[in-house]
Amino acid sequence: MPPASSRPASLRTLLVPLLLCCLPAALPAADLPQPFPGAVSQWQGFDRYDFQVAGRGAIVVAPKVAAPGRPWIWWAEFFGHRPEPEIALLGRGYHVVHLKTQDLFGSPKALEAWEPFYQQLVQQHGFAPKAAYVGISRGGLYCFNWAAAHPDRVACIYADGPVCDIKTWPLGLGKGPRNEAEVPRLLAAYNVKTEEELLKVVLNPIDHLEPLAKAKIPLIHVYGDADVPVPWEQNTGVVAERYKALGGDITLIAKPGVGHVHGLDDPTPLVEFIDRHCRAQFAARRQVPKDPIALGSRRELFVDRLLIDRLEGCDLVLHEPRDCGRVLALDNAWEGPLSGYTTVLRDGDRFLMYYRGISEPGLDGSDHERACLAESSDGITWTKPNLGLYQFDGSPENNLVLEKAAPATHNFCPFIDTRPNVPASERFKAVGGNVDKLWAFVSADGRQWKRWGDGPLITKADVPIPHNHLFDSQNVAFWSESEGCYVCYFRVWDGVRKIARTTSADFHSWTPAVLMEQVHDDGSGPVAAPTEHLYTNQTSPYFRAPHIYIATAARFFEGRQVLSEAEAKALGVDPGYFKDTSDAVLLSSRGGSTYDRTFLSAFIKPGIGASNWVSRTNYPALNIVQTGPHEMSLYVNHDYAQPTAHVRRYSLRLDGFSSIEAGSTTGTVVTRPFTFTGTHLSINFSTSAAGGLRFALETPDGTPIPGFTLADCREQIGNEIDRTVRWGDSSDLSTLSGKPLRLKVELRDANLFALQFAP
Repeated sequence: MPPASSRPASLRTLLVPLLLCCLPAALPAADLPQPFPGAVSQWQGFDRYDFQVAGRGAIVVAPKVAAPGRPWIWWAEFFGHRPEPEIALLGRGYHVVHLKTQDLFGSPKALEAWEPFYQQLVQQHGFAPKAAYVGISRGGLYCFNWAAAHPDRVACIYADGPVCDIKTWPLGLGKGPRNEAEVPRLLAAYNVKTEEELLKVVLNPIDHLEPLAKAKIPLIHVYGDADVPVPWEQNTGVVAERYKALGGDITLIAKPGVGHVHGLDDPTPLVEFIDRHCRAQFAARRQVPKDPIALGSRRELFVDRLLIDRLEGCDLVLHEPRDCGRVLALDNAWEGPLSGYTTVLRDGDRFLMYYRGISEPGLDGSDHERACLAESSDGITWTKPNLGLYQFDGSPENNLVLEKAAPATHNFCPFIDTRPNVPASERFKAVGGNVDKLWAFVSADGRQWKRWGDGPLITKADVPIPHNHLFDSQNVAFWSESEGCYVCYFRVWDGVRKIARTTSADFHSWTPAVLMEQVHDDGSGPVAAPTEHLYTNQTSPYFRAPHIYIATAARFFEGRQVLSEAEAKALGVDPGYFKDTSDAVLLSSRGGSTYDRTFLSAFIKPGIGASNWVSRTNYPALNIVQTGPHEMSLYVNHDYAQPTAHVRRYSLRLDGFSSIEAGSTTGTVVTRPFTFTGTHLSINFSTSAAGGLRFALETPDGTPIPGFTLADCREQIGNEIDRTVRWGDSSDLSTLSGKPLRLKVELRDANLFALQFAP
C-alpha cells in the first residue's frame, strides 16, 4: 500500500533491546570498509551513492562522519517518505540504505534480492551485523519476513501503518477494500496463478513472529486507528496480540482519527530509541563467562561489574582524587605555557616525568617542540636535572632529553618495557609522531634516547579506520603481561575524537587498528556509553593488578566556552585556548577493544578559579604510581596556555578509584561464580566506627558452605589496605581452592575497594 500524503509530522521509531549474548561475531572485513561505488549526489545535505547490486538499484546515504561500528538503517519501501528520523540519525553517524524491490511484497524473491546487498554492506563496507529496519505500509512485509529469516541481522523494526496480513491488503478479505491493481503483482511475486495457491505459500508476518520473539526483538508500531486500506486491528492488532503471547515486546502508538497517514509530530523519541538500541550491539564487551571466572590469585578492583552478580542496598561509587597541590612549574624558556602530554614512570626508587616543552607557538610537529624530564625520589618533590645533553640558546644547562626529532617530540611518550628478556639497551621505549606515522625510540637509562628501527613504527596503512586526523595526541604503548603482547592506544579524529588500538608480538609488526568501544553498565545491563570527545586516553596496566588497564582520559568539550574575552585576557590565556573546556573521566579495560565506562561522571573536575576553565587544561598525565604505603598519585596539567602553566599531584588510597559502598543500613553483594588459587582472602576496605563487613563463601547455587557463612565470619571493622578475613579462628581457604564458589558480602557504613585470594 503506498503511503498517503500527510501533514508535517515525523516518524516515531521502534527499537530493539538487544541480547548482547546473541551478538554474532564481526565479519572479517568489517574493519576494512571500502568506498561506495556508483554515482554521487546530494540527499538532505548528505552524500548519496546510487549503484547496482545483482541488477537492482541500490542507494546508500552516508553520514558526514560514521559512528563507531557503522550502524545503519534499512529503508524497506518508499524511500524518502517522511525522513525526519533518518536525517537526524545521519547526523549521528548512521548510514541509510534502500534496495529497489518494488512489487515483490516481501516474497522469497525480495529476500533473495536483499541477501547480496546485505552481504556487500557488511563485508565490503564494514556495516554493523545488525541494522534498524523501517517498514512503512507494505514495507512491513519486507521487514518482518526478513527478520523471520534472519533474526540475527535485526537490531530493531519500526513499522508505520504496516501491512502484516495480505489477506486484508491487497486481497480485501478483511475489513479493508480490495486493490485490484495490486493483486496480479502479488501473484507474480509469489509465482502463483490463483489466490488459493497464494494463501498456501505466502509469507505473512502475523504467522511468522516466533523467530523474532525468540531473538527478543522489540517492535514499535505507529498506526492510525481510522486506517481504511490497512485496518490496524487485522494487521498491527493481530501482531501485537500474538507477539505478546510469544513473550515478545511491542509498543503501540495510536493516532486517533488518522487514516493511512504516516509519521509522528516529534521524531526525538524515535531517534533516541534507535540510537540506543542499535549501538547496544557495539557494547558487546567480554561476555559474562558461562563457566566460573578463574580469578587465580589476582587482585580484583571494583572498577567494572565483571565480578558483580547483584547489589542490594549498596552501590558502585566513583571516588574523587585529592588535590595535593602544584609540583612542577613549566616556566623555563624551553617549556612554556603550551607544555603538556605528560608521562610519569616509576623506575625502582626514582620517578621520571616526561613532558613536551614548546619554546614558541607554531604548527604541531615542529622543531620548536622538545622532550623534557623532571625527576623525583618520592613522586612528591620534583626537580629538573641539568642534563647537558642538548643546548638551548647556546647553553647545555637544561633538562632536555630529545630535540630536533620532530614530529615525535610533539607527543613523545615513554614506557618501561617489562617484556621478559628485553635487551638492557631497549629497556626504555617511547613512541611519538603525528599526521600519518608513529616513530619509536629506545634508551637504556631513560635519559639518552635514540631512534629505533629503520622506519616508522606504525603508519596510516595500519589504521583502516575512517579519519581526518591521526596520532595527533598522546599515543601510549606498553607491554601487556596479561595479553602477552605490546599494545598501543592512540587517537583518531573523524569529527569526534576517539581512541583506537593495535597490538604487536615483537614491537615490529602491528595488527590492523580497531576502534575502542565504550560500554556503560549501571547494573541493568551493558549499553553503549555516550559519545564524547576523548582528547587523550592515558591507558596503562594498574600496577597492583596489571590485568586491569586504567585510563584517565581527558574529556574535551569543544565550543563550551566558560570565560569571557575579558576574563581570559586578565589571565593571560593564549587567545586560541579559552573557548573550550575539559575535565577527566575514568575508564577501564581487561584487554581487547572495549573500555568499561562504568562511571559517566567526571573523575577529575576543574578546580576553583577561572584558570581551570580553559581549553586543554585538566589533562591527566599517563600512569598512576605509588607514592606512600597507603597512597598512589596521578598528575594533571593545569593552567594550559597561561603563564602559570604547571603540573599538580592528586592522590587516592591504593586501589581507591572506586568501591562498593553501603550506607547506614546493611547492603548485600553477591558475586558471580568463580574459582581461586590461594590460601586466604585479603580485602582493601574502610568502615565507620559503627560500620562493618562480613563475608560468606557459597556454592554457585547459593548454598552456604559450613564454616564459611556470614555467621561464622568475624566482622571486619577498620580501615586497611590489606586485611585477612577470618571465619572463627581460621583464615585458611586452601580446602576450597580451585572449587566453583560465590562470595556473599554484607556491609554497613563501609566501602570495599578490592579483594584478593592470596597465596
